[in-house]
Amino acid sequence: MKAIILSVTLTASLLPILVSPLIAAEPTPLEPPVWEVQGPVVWEQSAEELRAHGPAPVPGYLVSRASYGPLRLRLAFWIAPDTNSGVFVGCAPGAAISPTACDEINLWDRHPNPDWRTGALVGISPPLNHVDTLGRWNTLEILVEAKRLRVWINGTLTAERMTEAPRPGHLALQFGGTGAVRFRDLVLERP
Repeated sequence: MKAIILSVTLTASLLPILVSPLIAAEPTPLEPPVWEVQGPVVWEQSAEELRAHGPAPVPGYLVSRASYGPLRLRLAFWIAPDTNSGVFVGCAPGAAISPTACDEINLWDRHPNPDWRTGALVGISPPLNHVDTLGRWNTLEILVEAKRLRVWINGTLTAERMTEAPRPGHLALQFGGTGAVRFRDLVLERP
């Protein structure tokens, strides 16, 4: 029996075709959300910023009209000391905005329970790292993947959660308390 030896020479033009499935695809930019107000809070919306200020004894929300599955959300936020704020992802359509109907990333440095301060996944896990955010601009990045949710504040990982599958749903921004919150530079992408 004769052995057959096959020699393959890769040319520069063929190499990208063979390698490309191994390279992660570039994220797909998504249109900015169109927001609807829910609750008693008055939100000020401009091309540059979304703002709310107190007093607001009952929290109010800006809720996206669109529903999202896996996504990367990046934004800048500024909160005053007495502000109860948060960003919600995966909010079930038709359900009231809450940590049981959504995944809530808390933005509240002075939360009465330190386990639920800024960076926590409310009702799920305290922040992995302590990040102070009061009175200055900060960055928030949320990555919702097929089976994982991760959160970074100012580049520091504050939350990571493994899931069975992404919970598709609406986004929501929250404000409550006597302080103020501001959001800007919001970017949405499909990872």
